[in-house]
Formats: sequence, C-alpha cells, structure tokens
Amino acid sequence: EYTCLGDTVNLSARLMASARKNSVLVDEATYNLTKGTIVYERLDPIMVKGKSNLIPIFRALGIQKVGQIGQSRQAQLRFPWTQRCSSVGGPDPIDKLTTWGKLSWCDSLLSS
Repeated sequence: EYTCLGDTVNLSARLMASARKNSVLVDEATYNLTKGTIVYERLDPIMVKGKSNLIPIFRALGIQKVGQIGQSRQAQLRFPWTQRCSSVGGPDPIDKLTTWGKLSWCDSLLSS
C-alpha cells in the first residue's frame, strides 16, 4: 500500500473538486510544463483551503493540432510527430530544438 502526501497532492485534490464534470483544471506549474502540447483556457484565480493566496488556474481544452513543422503559440518549434513519439517512449531529440537557427544548422549537417 502506498500513500502520496504533500502540497501538490492537496492542490490537485482541490482543483479536482472545483472542476466541472468532464473537465480538467491545472495549476500554473502544470500549465507551464504542458502549454506547448495542450490548449488551455485561463480562468479566474480561485481560493483553496490551505492557501492564503489566489491560485491561478487553467482549464484544459484539448491537444494542440500540429500538422506541419512550425512554431507553437509559445514561439517554440513544433513537429507533427511529437505526440506520436511521446506515446512510444519519449520525444525525439529533434523536439528539443528551440530556434530556427538550430534547425538550419541541423539541415546543413544533413545536406553536407
């Protein structure tokens, strides 16, 4: 038998209790880690038990559709195969590219 305790677990429980049926609410930390893959709607901050400040929250709306190489809404490079690679053991190293300059550099290496 295992038990998880702590601030993150408590906040998650509060957000689950505040979410509408069939919706997912996340805090700012989760939003920042996943905003390149998931589309969110920013909601008004809420007060939760055990916290003295308002908590910024976001409602997940769905997976970002990326059909071509390009930039995401956060100006990060996006590739159409990222989601597929993630489901079979992790993103490709090429998904770590963050600028067009790095992509051009890789292209020059491949073409030489």
